[in-house]
Amino acid sequence: MARALLRHVLDALLSPQPLKLLNFLGHAPHASSSRWRITYSEQLAIGYRWYDANAGCNCAVRAGRNACFAFPFGHGLSYTSFSVSAPRLTFDAASNSWRATVRVTNTGKRAGAQVVQVYLSLPPSANAIGAKQPPKRLVGFQRIELAPGDSGNVSVTIDPAASNHPLSVWNARERKWTVPAGRFKVLIDTSSAPGDLALAGTIRR
Repeated sequence: MARALLRHVLDALLSPQPLKLLNFLGHAPHASSSRWRITYSEQLAIGYRWYDANAGCNCAVRAGRNACFAFPFGHGLSYTSFSVSAPRLTFDAASNSWRATVRVTNTGKRAGAQVVQVYLSLPPSANAIGAKQPPKRLVGFQRIELAPGDSGNVSVTIDPAASNHPLSVWNARERKWTVPAGRFKVLIDTSSAPGDLALAGTIRR
């Protein structure tokens, strides 16, 4: 059974056909059965991106947050508190990359860690190249540990040539990654919630 199960998993990963589920007994369902076929109709709107797009739900943003969930993506519970200030975006010509930076201060009474996240909002022209794009995408994050009252700068690099293609969308027609023309908004803070994000700057391509 183990070999058959492994064969089915490998076939599913290597096959261009939609992935088929394994049933609860661990047996692979018959390949021709449409009962096990899954269509990912949300495309790129997965996880926090789905909530950002409000796809099919009626949860309007209130006080900078989506009421459909208790904790936004990237939110972390802590025994202390933090403040974030001075977001900025700089360009490094030597590496042809951008650096989003923010200052984090531990405003509580205990030592703790915070994770700064950087999101990118693509220009409208991106939707004409490939699949419809979500309102924003995570392009990087960085952790910092601070003692009570201490502050530190946190920077996240945005490299257009990186393997996660932060500025690009998949062009299905030309079968390659393409950077859309227009203005990219660079957002930085401690979660994906609109109320938690600050504009660090814009990238024009």
